[in-house]
This record gives sequence, structure tokens and C-alpha cells, in this order.
Amino acid sequence: LKLKQIIGVDETEAEIFRGWKGMETVFNEGIKLMGKDDIWYVFGAYAGEDREKTDILITKIIKKCEKKKIKWKIIYNESARGTFQYEQQSPITENRFLAQETPATINTYKDITFIALWTKNPIAFRVRNQKVADSFSAYFKFMWNLAKP
Repeated sequence: LKLKQIIGVDETEAEIFRGWKGMETVFNEGIKLMGKDDIWYVFGAYAGEDREKTDILITKIIKKCEKKKIKWKIIYNESARGTFQYEQQSPITENRFLAQETPATINTYKDITFIALWTKNPIAFRVRNQKVADSFSAYFKFMWNLAKP
């Protein structure tokens, strides 16, 4: 016990979410944690391997966030320009684009970071740790300044 007090307790949690239900769950759990004017950062947004299912899910999530007035700052892959009409027209989203392409989308809010792989059977890896979230938020802000409207 003394050693734990000296070195501190690692408060990191990690979970995996599989499939479309899993993706919906990881987003909905984020929405529950967020409040008015909180900001959800997204880096590397794109349609994935199943554009239709991705669009349906993201539209549902954005509508829920609009009701709670949760703000989104999104850096899309350039190839995603024009693919998510609802999200790109939403009053809660601020969008930019980078020529860089990535198959993974990094989401960060509060003390949460999750990486979503938008394959036919998507998967998300979520980590709850403030230092990790702060690190990805700082990276997002750096890339935001390089991205174009």
C-alpha cells in the first residue's frame, strides 16, 4: 500500500467496442459525459468502408449532440469533403480538411480518447486517461492550424 501511495495509482482504463452497435455505444457514452459547450475533437474523419452505415450513425450522433449543444471540431481527410452533408451543415460543427489520409479517426473529449477504425465491421479502442487525452488534444490543435476550411 505504501508503494502505491508513493508511485500513484494508474487510473487508465481501456475498452474495445466492436461492430456497428459497439460504435453507437462508444459515441452515446461520450454524449452522456458531455455538456453544453463542451468540445469533441475529431481528427481523420472519413466515410470508411461502408459510407451508408457511417453516414446513418454519424447523423444520429450529431443530432443528439445538437440537442445537448455539444460542439464538434472536425478535421476530415480531404477525400471526405462533401460526404457527410448533415454533419458539415450542422450548427455545432466546425470543419477543416487535411490532404493527409488516415484510415483511423481519433476522437478526444474530457479524459477520453478513442480510435475508430471504420471497416466493414468497425472497431473502436477507447482509453480513459487525462494525460493521453491532453496529448491528443494538443496534437489536434496543432493539426487544426495546418488544416484548411
